[in-house]
Amino acid sequence: MLDTARDPIGSIRLALSVLGAAVLAWIGVIALHAALMTAPISPTLAALPVELRGLVRFCGHAPDLAGTGFLNWMLGWVLMVIAMMLPPALPLLRAGLRLLAGHGDARQALLLMLGAFVAIWIAAGAVLFAGGTLLRTGLRLLPIGMQRADLASGLAAIAAGLFQFSSLKMACMDACRSPTALMMLRWRDARPLRSSLDVGARYGVICVGCCWATMLLAVLVGALMLPIMVAAALFMTLERLLPSTRRLIPIQAGFAIAIGMLLLTGAVPPAFS
Repeated sequence: MLDTARDPIGSIRLALSVLGAAVLAWIGVIALHAALMTAPISPTLAALPVELRGLVRFCGHAPDLAGTGFLNWMLGWVLMVIAMMLPPALPLLRAGLRLLAGHGDARQALLLMLGAFVAIWIAAGAVLFAGGTLLRTGLRLLPIGMQRADLASGLAAIAAGLFQFSSLKMACMDACRSPTALMMLRWRDARPLRSSLDVGARYGVICVGCCWATMLLAVLVGALMLPIMVAAALFMTLERLLPSTRRLIPIQAGFAIAIGMLLLTGAVPPAFS
């Protein structure tokens, strides 16, 4: 196995390509954010105090998770995934670069690996959209006084915070930080393209297991609420880059629980109503 230190050009090109794609996705997110700022005010947003309404509008609140339409919502989700999840996928791609050193189809294999990883996250977004739609529909079937989207969103955010302490989170985080073990288990030199798809998809599942709760926060308060997205992206990147991430867990949990409390008290409106 070739160390990336012996192929610095390939490693640098890989990092620049991934970071470049993430930057372009952030530009797309900001463009959608700007469109939200000029969109008509929703009933949920209009019910807030004027001062808070301006702040939430500036942050890019998406007022209706299920009402935005599947294709429009998925466009925002794909941009969010590319912007936030490609940099944390660098350990996987670097491990793949080492394994594929000398293969004629190395570039194709790396693209397949990355494509499978992103596809898993897109599928997770579709599931999330369906869950939000079902929850929104269920709330509308309840009596008027029990239609509490703020309560459902706040409790979900608090649960996302408590998940940070779970053994599943710890196991998935450790696997995300060290993809070499997955490579050694699943890689077949005779079938590099198929192995790339397999490893990329499995790493994507592991990454969803590690980061779904953090990504959920950005959705609960509006898929384009930029401060939450930036904080979530920072947390997920630090989880993979810091020498030790155990001390980061209470900070992530506290951040999610604080968002939950803001949703419960109505200080921040939920993404659906």
